[in-house]
Amino acid sequence: MYVINDMELLMRLGRHRILEYLLSQCKVAISAVRLNDYSLIVRREIEKYPDVVVQHVDGGFDGWFRDKRKYLSMSDLCSLYISKMGTGRILVVSGEDFFLQRLARMNNVSCLQFDDFIIATIKDEKIIQLYNLIKVA
Repeated sequence: MYVINDMELLMRLGRHRILEYLLSQCKVAISAVRLNDYSLIVRREIEKYPDVVVQHVDGGFDGWFRDKRKYLSMSDLCSLYISKMGTGRILVVSGEDFFLQRLARMNNVSCLQFDDFIIATIKDEKIIQLYNLIKVA
């Protein structure tokens, strides 16, 4: 399962039907806290896809995050924690999530750049080209 941290990019992928294709290839999850950080428009757009699993953190999160809040928001930490909770989960991050990637490595959480995730999951060159146009928009 892939845990996505970039809600705006996920929303844009949904608007261009790339998210449907991704969901047919793999399981995608997001943090409930991360989703709630965004506007109602973004949330509604993502909630159109019932196959996107919205994950909540468990009681262990409260003790886990305390010493990790220096450079990351609570929602970033929730995405990281959800990735850490289950085996085989991979955190998918954008290029600007430098501190999140670093903390993921420190916590032995598999982490993948969004571009690498798209290339590994989508085999259609036209969809990859469309993704490259969408991400810069």
